[in-house]
Amino acid sequence: MKLFYFFTTHKKFLFHNGGDVYTRNLISFLKAEFEIDVGYFQHDQSSNLICKFKKLWSIVSSLFSYYPAKVCYFKRKISKNEIEKILLYKALFIDHLDLYWFAIEAKKINPELKVFLVNHNFESKLYKSGLSRVLRFFLYFDIKKYLDFEVNALATSDFVIALSKQDQNIFTKYNKNVFLQLPLFDYERSKAPISKSKYIRIGCIVNMNWWPNAEGVNWFLNNVIPIINNQYKSKVEFNFYGPKTDKLDVTSGIVNGHGFVESLSEVWLNNDIMINPVFNGSGINIKMCEYLYNNKPVLSSSFVKNAFPEEALSSVVFADSADEWASAICNFVDGIIPEVSEDTHCLFSRLSFIEELKFES
Repeated sequence: MKLFYFFTTHKKFLFHNGGDVYTRNLISFLKAEFEIDVGYFQHDQSSNLICKFKKLWSIVSSLFSYYPAKVCYFKRKISKNEIEKILLYKALFIDHLDLYWFAIEAKKINPELKVFLVNHNFESKLYKSGLSRVLRFFLYFDIKKYLDFEVNALATSDFVIALSKQDQNIFTKYNKNVFLQLPLFDYERSKAPISKSKYIRIGCIVNMNWWPNAEGVNWFLNNVIPIINNQYKSKVEFNFYGPKTDKLDVTSGIVNGHGFVESLSEVWLNNDIMINPVFNGSGINIKMCEYLYNNKPVLSSSFVKNAFPEEALSSVVFADSADEWASAICNFVDGIIPEVSEDTHCLFSRLSFIEELKFES
């Protein structure tokens, strides 16, 4: 008998962003220890027009539903095959708040089912932050409904998995069984050395399709790069990798947009330091964890400072204003670069809640 069913929005073998990477690696670590089935939510993304229509319809249907619009977008009937399977499992992982409707329906079928909610962000807050003032006005009741739905999901789950320390602190207000699970990686780490020359290579892996990433990178390009251009142009190079980075609106010769890369090994080989200019989201940037796992020091906004345990931050330099960022980069050029502790990678290679998964037969 398989112990766990893992239900996720991510399509099998398609990983386009940090959330995809987090889910894929979490599933991989769970499979290494336990018997687990994975269910991938399927919905039509064949065209932007269909997606836009579905989103609009979900807003309308939410007016007559217990569920908020973002949940209505993913809501569907549970299949007969799923009903039969649910009776066999001891625990259910719900990957993302928007799929928690599945846990509600599954508990009706199997009341003894233990539910683990993997909540990637404080979703209702992030939802509100991404809306304009006009949309906040029109979607006022849906925003409130989404917050109430999230609070209820947190309170009624048997266990909650948080990706960041600050989210863990928030979730603990509603559930005592909240575990911090940092992103996991199991491949061989990079050992590429930092350049010994005065020419520093600074990299950033970013998905520009997600608004907090685009907002942070554009701020960096508009506010920090001009300072670097004036003072350290011949001593530093910036490399951006990921979707749409090849279309960055820059004229500076020190910024290179590489677009999507098949292998990250070239990123680790061709960059000495990584940056994380993110000011919104869960506070835990998946790629920042991967930087540290691969022995790369990080320059980041202090927004993420409360997201990580102390032992992960010894090789992270924090900056907020453009002048602070430029000053930190100047220090890198002068050779003042923190070293990544040998123990840091261990934080990203272990399940934090493994004892809670050892159910009796």
